[in-house]
Amino acid sequence: MKNKEAFADGLRGVACLSVVIAHYGGFWIPAGATIPLIANVPPVPADTAPPYLYSALMSFNSFSLAEIGVVLFFLISGFVIPMSLDRLGTLSFLRARCWRIGPTYAFGFMFTVAALALASRVYGKPFPYSPTEVLLHIVPGPRLIFGSPWIDYVVWTLEIEVCFYLLCAVLAPWLRAGSMLVFAVPLALAAASLLLLTGIYAIYAQAIAFMFVGTAVNFHLRKHAGSLEIVGVIAAIGAAGIGAVWWTQGQIIAVSYVIAAGAFIAAYIARKQIPDLWVMRSLAAISYPLYVVHAIMGYVAMRIMLDYSVPPDIAVLGAFILALAVSVALHVTIELPTQRLGKEPRRRAAVADRIASEPSS
Repeated sequence: MKNKEAFADGLRGVACLSVVIAHYGGFWIPAGATIPLIANVPPVPADTAPPYLYSALMSFNSFSLAEIGVVLFFLISGFVIPMSLDRLGTLSFLRARCWRIGPTYAFGFMFTVAALALASRVYGKPFPYSPTEVLLHIVPGPRLIFGSPWIDYVVWTLEIEVCFYLLCAVLAPWLRAGSMLVFAVPLALAAASLLLLTGIYAIYAQAIAFMFVGTAVNFHLRKHAGSLEIVGVIAAIGAAGIGAVWWTQGQIIAVSYVIAAGAFIAAYIARKQIPDLWVMRSLAAISYPLYVVHAIMGYVAMRIMLDYSVPPDIAVLGAFILALAVSVALHVTIELPTQRLGKEPRRRAAVADRIASEPSS
């Protein structure tokens, strides 16, 4: 791998693929009710043979593949965000994060809304959300504040990411200095999730707490602490975070947290041996738009394909190809240009500093 963050990019591709596979396999649930309800489509006909993907996923009865992918995303953020703060400064970091998250999500969310509208038209069903609910969902955050319902069913993870970014901005002096005091925060969040919070807020607090496992690995990479200290920190955060998850969300989710943490730490330890594969780099590059657009759009596409007698396995493959195509388009037309906009003020400041430092002729 060519740089110290490259292993995390490879893991990002793995994480996204895990989530997409789990979600598309989960379309074929036995009751046939949950996914059709959120995708605004009729249930899958009872005599439809499930694809191989569904059968394979059903063999995982002690952990959730989707949860593993989501937790990997959280750990990667915990690892890379302190380095972004170091490079950019707090205000530039927040500006860059806004450009990084907001526009791509907003445009990707429009594909979700379009898929729901298409389902309404094809199946003669009313559009399930009000204009206000759609507007509150266009960027991560307002929906949570006003208690509006999920529409795409992936925004909750982005809301957790945004909360983590804001928390890191507050903790920026400690993160830059490599202060071990920063790790009191995840322990407090894990405790608060049990003692003070309930429901979705407890889940958010536990996820944010666990992201600091990635931060601890970042501290090890930057030599802010020795290996034994970092192992102790990871053990403490892991015990508190996973214990809280087990108590409030159950064994399957807790085991998924353990597997994700194990995979992340193993990848970090073996980072110099992990090959730099073009496929994984490419998947990592489009992982964010793919994560944003795949769910509802894929469910609607699969259900319509079934109506045209497309075999279930081919329907899953078709939905995946559609999601990849839309993700590549969003990456090229929205994600890359807006990322450059987020970095532009910092680039201009660097150019001005360089010019000012040059001796006058």
